[in-house]
Amino acid sequence: MAALPQFHSKTGSLISLSNNNRTAQRNQPTQEFNNGVVLSAEPLRDNQLFEVKIVKKVNSWSGSIEIGITTCNPDTLTLPLSATGLRDGTWVMSGTSVLRDGHTATEEYGRDLDQLKEGDRVGVMRNGQGEVHFYINGRDQGVATSSAQTPVWAVVDLYGKCSQVSIYDPGSPVMGNRITQMSQNVSAPVPLTCQIANDLANEFLTELSNQIANDLASARQSNEVREVVAAVVSSASTMSEPPVSIANTGNNSPNRPSERSIFNERLSPSSSNERLPFADRLSPNTPSERMAYNERLNILSSMTSSTHNALTFHERCGSLIKLSNGLRTAERRRPMEEFNNGVVMTSRPIRNDELFEIRLDRLVDKWSGSIEVGITTHNPAELDFPATMTNMRSRSGNRTIMMSGCGILTNGKGTRREYGQFNLDELTEGDRIGLIRNSEGCLHYFINGSDQGLAASNCPSPVWGVVDLYGMAVKVTILDRQDPSYPNNPPAPERRANSLFRHYPDLYDEEALEAKGEVTNQPRSALDCEVTTFPLPEEDEVEKLTFHPKCGSHAAVINHQRTAHRPNAINDFNNGVVMTSRPLRPGEMFEVRLDKMVNKWAGSIEIGVTLHTTQSLESSFPSTMTNIRSGTWMMTGNGVMHNGATVVDEYGHNLDRLKVCWFQE
Repeated sequence: MAALPQFHSKTGSLISLSNNNRTAQRNQPTQEFNNGVVLSAEPLRDNQLFEVKIVKKVNSWSGSIEIGITTCNPDTLTLPLSATGLRDGTWVMSGTSVLRDGHTATEEYGRDLDQLKEGDRVGVMRNGQGEVHFYINGRDQGVATSSAQTPVWAVVDLYGKCSQVSIYDPGSPVMGNRITQMSQNVSAPVPLTCQIANDLANEFLTELSNQIANDLASARQSNEVREVVAAVVSSASTMSEPPVSIANTGNNSPNRPSERSIFNERLSPSSSNERLPFADRLSPNTPSERMAYNERLNILSSMTSSTHNALTFHERCGSLIKLSNGLRTAERRRPMEEFNNGVVMTSRPIRNDELFEIRLDRLVDKWSGSIEVGITTHNPAELDFPATMTNMRSRSGNRTIMMSGCGILTNGKGTRREYGQFNLDELTEGDRIGLIRNSEGCLHYFINGSDQGLAASNCPSPVWGVVDLYGMAVKVTILDRQDPSYPNNPPAPERRANSLFRHYPDLYDEEALEAKGEVTNQPRSALDCEVTTFPLPEEDEVEKLTFHPKCGSHAAVINHQRTAHRPNAINDFNNGVVMTSRPLRPGEMFEVRLDKMVNKWAGSIEIGVTLHTTQSLESSFPSTMTNIRSGTWMMTGNGVMHNGATVVDEYGHNLDRLKVCWFQE
C-alpha cells in the first residue's frame, strides 16, 4: 500500500505544518486571510484522489478553502499570496468556479466550497486521460477540464475562513478502483429524470434570453423559443433511456452517485479556454446522438444569426472577475478583501458612434475609489491584464483613455482634472455610465443618458471598451438600448461638488495640466517608500523612539533604527509595516518624515497605534495594518479605521496627498 500523502515543507508564509506534515494551519487567521498556500510533497499519480478535511474555520472573512492541481514544482516555486496567483498549468476550484492560471474557465461548477463546514472533505484527482475531477465529501462534481498536463502537484489554499486542514486517507485500493471506474465509465447511459430535463431547459432559456433579449418580445421569437426548448428536451431524451417528457413532474432528482456524475459531466464545459455555449455541453457520443445534436444546433444558429452583434465582455479578464449572464455581467470576487484585479473589456472593438453603456449593480462601502470606464487600443486576447487600468502605459503606440472620479486619464496620466457634472466615485447602484467614440475620433461620456461633453479628441481606432471594477465597484451589467427592459427614465444622480478632486492626484500630469491652464496647488503624492523618525527638540535622547528591527517582509530598518524603507518599492506596494521599538509614553508624540516616494501606486503612508507587540504578531507581520482586527487605530487617506473598519470619515489632511519633506536636520 502506498505511503500516505503529505504536504510539501515549502508553504505560504503563515502556514505551520504538524502531524507528520499531514496537517496545515494558517497562523493569525482572524488577522490575515491569505499566505496560506500548501502543496503535496509528491506529484499525484494518475487516478489518485488527494483529499483534505476542513478542521477549523473562522468567521472573519468571506472566502474559504480553494483546491486544485499545478504543474509548478514546489521545490523551485515562489509561492504567491493565494492559489489563484499560480500560473503555468494550474487549475483551481474557488467557490463555484474553476480557474485556469488565475482566469475563470468554468462558472457554476459543483457545490460551493465557501459554504462547506468543519468536517467536510474536498478532493481533486487527475485521471489517465488528463481529466480533472473535484470531489466534495467523496462525491464527484464532474469533469472540470480534460487537458491537464503531467506531472501535477495538488495545491490547497487555506484562504479566508478556512484556517486548518488535514489530509484525509483516501481509503483502500478497492475504493480507488471504484472511483477510477466511475470516471472512466462516466459516459455510460443512465436514465435522465424529468427534473434533469427541466433543469436543462431552464438553463438553456436563461442563456438564450441573454443573447436575443430584444427579440423575445415578439410572438414569432416566443414560438421559436418553445421549439428550441422542446428540441433540448428531445436531445436529452436521445442521449438517455427511457425518453422523458417535460410535462412530467415527478420528484426524480439525481440521487445515486452515478446519476450525479453523468449529470455533472454533461453540464461541464470542455477544457478549452473558450467558454462553450450551453448546447455544446451535452456532449453527444454516438453518431445518432451527434446527428440529432447538430439538428438542434442548426435551430439555435438560425435564431441567433438574425440578431445584432450585441456587446458582451471578453472572456479574458482580471484575475478576480467572474462573468455571468451570457458574458454581459461582470463581478469582482472578494470585494471586502480585494480592491483591484477587476478589469474587464468588451469582446469586440466598439464601432463608430456605438454606445457602450453599463449599469452599476453592486457597490460596497469600504474602499475610497470606485468604477473607472474608458477605451483602449489593447486587444484583450493578447493583453496581460494589469491590477488596475491606471497602471497601463503607452507601449508600441497603444493608448488607453479612462474616466476616473471626475477626471480623464490618458495612459495613466491625468489630462483633465475636472470633467463633466458627475463624479464616478459618487454614483450609486442602478446608475448608468456610457461612452461613444464618434466617427471623428471624439470621445463623449454619458451619465444616465446625459452627455457630459467632449472628454478627448483624436481617439485612435479600433478601440475596445474597458471597465475597471475598482474599490467600491463590485458588479456591472452591459445594457442594450434595444432591450425592452432598458431603463429610459432612471433617477439622476447628484451632481458632484465643485471642490471635489480625484482621490489620487499623483496620477495627473501637472505639466500637461499647466499647459491647458488647469493648474492646481495639489501636491503629487504616491506610495511612500522611506520614512525617518523625527525627534522633537525636548525628547529625551536616552529613550528616544526608534523603529523595531522586526518589520514587514518588504521593509527594512536602517540608520540606527531611525529610518525604514521598502527597497523594492516599484515592484511591491504592501508588506511594509514597521513599529516602534518601545511603547509610547502618555502624551508622547511619535512623528515621522517622508524621505522618499515613488510615482506608481495610488495609496500612500498610513500611521496609527496598536496594542499588539512585535512578539504578539508571531512569525509574520500583516501585509497592511488595516487587516488587524483588534486593538489597532490607523489613519489612512483622510479617514480613521479601528480594527479594519472605518470609524471616522473626512478626518484632517489627506495622507495620500503628502509629499517628500526636504528639511534636513
